[in-house]
Amino acid sequence: MSLRTFIAATRIDPERARDEIEEEFAHHIAAIERELCMAGHAPDRAMALARQRFGDTRRLAESCQSVLLREQTMSKRIHLAITIALGIALIISIGITWTMVNQARRSMEVARMEAAMAMNARMEAEAALQEASRHRAVANDSAKEPETVEKR
Repeated sequence: MSLRTFIAATRIDPERARDEIEEEFAHHIAAIERELCMAGHAPDRAMALARQRFGDTRRLAESCQSVLLREQTMSKRIHLAITIALGIALIISIGITWTMVNQARRSMEVARMEAAMAMNARMEAEAALQEASRHRAVANDSAKEPETVEKR
């Protein structure tokens, strides 16, 4: 359903509204007329009394139609306000999500860098230990050589 179709479906046709209001008034007048007939009034007299009791149908119909159109206008304003509020909420939630994702990426990058630095430090420490072991081995070998020469 397109937006235009939706808007057209929610719009109140003034002619249709007037017809529905007049039809509703006719039902009420007929009900009053039936009550008056059951109370003993002649049908013609019951019809005249029912119309008199109900009042000026044209004025009432215009008043009802005016109220209906004001309600439609208010409803449109409420829908617009809700749509705007939801749009703002959506934008805010997207912004928050974006920020959280970026923070998570930065945290992961920092963790990777810290892990790489720790690995480098470990490798340097192992290399230093190996170098120290080699130096001790060379020192031990050179210390043993004079002894072997003296024994000969």
